[in-house]
Amino acid sequence: MHAVTRFATPRREVWLTIDDGPEPATTQAMLDLLERHNARATGMASGEVLKSQRPVTRSNLGLL
Repeated sequence: MHAVTRFATPRREVWLTIDDGPEPATTQAMLDLLERHNARATGMASGEVLKSQRPVTRSNLGLL
């Protein structure tokens, strides 16, 4: 398996991936921080995690 950790780009940017959420204790703070900095991130979560965290998923991610 090969992971890309660096590549050339004409802009100053960082690509964020956030896995294994959402977590009630941290998701809202992370989303607030991203919003304050007009930043975006990509998240990945299993269906089981999303189901078990339905209130967080609904209010913050607009899912389920």
